Amino acid sequence: MTPAAAAVRSGSEADCDEAQLMVRVQERRRLAGTLYAEELRDLALLWTVDDDHPGEADELAVNCLIAAAGLRSKVGRAEGKLRDAVQATRDLPLCLDLVAGGVLPVEWFEWLIRSTRRLEPEQRRQVDDVVAEWDLAGIDVNRFYRELRILIAWFGAGLQQEHPTQQRNVEVFTSPDMDGTACLQVTGPVPEITALGHRLDAAARAVQMAQRQALAAARGERTGCGDGTAGSIDLSTLPFDLGPLAGDSTAQADHDDARSFADAAHSLDPAAVPFDVFGTVAETGRPMSLAALRYAILTRTAFGTEGIEVPESGFRINVTVPVMTLLGQSDAPGEVDGAHPIPPAMARDLVVNAPVFHRVLTDPVDGSFLPRAAKTYQVSRSMQELLRQIDPICAVPG
Repeated sequence: MTPAAAAVRSGSEADCDEAQLMVRVQERRRLAGTLYAEELRDLALLWTVDDDHPGEADELAVNCLIAAAGLRSKVGRAEGKLRDAVQATRDLPLCLDLVAGGVLPVEWFEWLIRSTRRLEPEQRRQVDDVVAEWDLAGIDVNRFYRELRILIAWFGAGLQQEHPTQQRNVEVFTSPDMDGTACLQVTGPVPEITALGHRLDAAARAVQMAQRQALAAARGERTGCGDGTAGSIDLSTLPFDLGPLAGDSTAQADHDDARSFADAAHSLDPAAVPFDVFGTVAETGRPMSLAALRYAILTRTAFGTEGIEVPESGFRINVTVPVMTLLGQSDAPGEVDGAHPIPPAMARDLVVNAPVFHRVLTDPVDGSFLPRAAKTYQVSRSMQELLRQIDPICAVPG
C-alpha cells in the first residue's frame, strides 16, 4: 500500500505521520502473511491421514506432539492446526498464495478455513477459485464476510451444516475468566429449546409464588398457606430454598417485613427446609429470585428416565486448597481437579462442607507432590468455625 492509498483510506494527507504509520503496519502484516503461509505448508507435511489412504494413528499422534512442541500449544489445538493446514494447502491453494503475497489478510483466510470445514473437498476448491477472483485489495472486511456467507450458502447448506435435530448436545464449559464458574450449554432445535425455557420459567414462577405465600403466612398475614399465626409456619413449605444463588428483585414489601421473620427463623435448622442449602429464605424472609429458582430447579430436580434405574453416580471432584489459604494467611486460589482455578473464598467454603480432607506434602519450589503418605482429617466444628470467620460474607450458615 502506497502512502497515497493509505491516506485515502484513513482520510488524511499522504505525507502525514498517520499515513506513513499505516504503511508500516501494512508492510508488517504482509510479512506476517508470508510467514503464516510458510508455516501452514510445513505443518501440512506432518498430517499423515487422508481420505483415500488413512495413515498410522500412532504416527499421527507423534506428529501432533511434535507440532504441539513447536507451536507451544496443547496437543488438541496442534492437531486442529495440522488439519487446517492440510485443508488450506490441498483445497484452498489459490487463496493461500494470496495470503503469502499479502493480498488476503490472515484473519480473513482463517475465517475462510472455518467457514468451509463442513464442505466437501471439491466444494472447497470451487470456493477457492471464486474467492481468489474477488477484488480482495479493494473490499472491506464486512463485505468479505457477507459475500463469503452467501457463497457458502450457494454451495449447499445441507452439506455444510447438520440438520438441527442432529445437533442435539449438552456440553460443559469452564469460565475463561477463571472465576470458579462453569456454563452448561444445551444445543438443539429452536422450538425444543424455547419450550424448555418456557417450562423452566413457569416452574420458577410457581415456586416463587409458593415461597411468597409461605413467608406471608409466617408473618401472620391471612393467606391460604397457614393459619395466620406469626412464626407458626412449617419451614418445609418453603420449596427450593437454595440460598443466595443470584440477585433478588422481589417487592419492597418483602424487604420491609423481613427482619421480624428473620429473628424468628434464625434459630431454626435450615436442614428442615427442602432444598435449603444455605437457609437464606428462612433467614432473610425474602423469596429467591427467578434466576436463582431456574438454576435451582434445573440442578436439583430428579431426572425422569421412564422406569430405567440409574446407578448412583461415582463422579468425584478433587479440590486442592493451599494450606496458607486454608488458614486465612493467603489468598492463593484453589484448584478443581488440578486444572480449574477457583477463588480462595470458594475453596475454603468447599472445605467447610467436605466430609474429609487430605493433607499432602508438596515441593515448595515447583509444587510437585512429594512421596509421603497423605494424612486424612475429618472437618471438625472448630475447623468449620475458623473458616467461617475468615470469610464473614461466606454463604454457609453460622
